Amino acid sequence: MEQAISKYDEQETKRLDSLVKIYETMKPTEAAKIFEQMDLPTLVALAERMSTRKVAPVLAQMNPSGPSR
Repeated sequence: MEQAISKYDEQETKRLDSLVKIYETMKPTEAAKIFEQMDLPTLVALAERMSTRKVAPVLAQMNPSGPSR
């Protein structure tokens, strides 16, 4: 059971790291549109992994009411 959990955690980390790379290369306005549609836990997980220099412009472009879910 622990191996299955560990494997899942590893896959989830790889998936999030891949998404971080994608969002960091997008224009902030485009990434903000996507971020606004994300659930809060996913948004936080991605934002925590992004460099401050990259995530700040994205957050600045987001609607002040925050994520829709």
